[in-house]
Amino acid sequence: MRRAISRLRTDEAGVILDAVSGNAIQVAGWRLERALSRLEGRIARRLAGAEVNAEDHERLTAELHATRTRAQELEVAGAAAAAALDRAINQINEVLA
Repeated sequence: MRRAISRLRTDEAGVILDAVSGNAIQVAGWRLERALSRLEGRIARRLAGAEVNAEDHERLTAELHATRTRAQELEVAGAAAAAALDRAINQINEVLA
């Protein structure tokens, strides 16, 4: 039985410090989403605020793509872990019943 995140506590920059209640997979997912958002913001500011040479643009684009790919992989792994935990909890409950 997974607990739902009820409230997150963040610092001044919006970085998630902890959850009042919740599970680690959800908190890790939200931290990753926040990191992606911050990376996208940094890239946008660099592109808007200064002339970016082709090498920087390619490097930042590759970094963003790799981060998004990793985020998707972690989402899939988190869902699989949550499902495995649910199955294990159900099995334990059946044995105890």
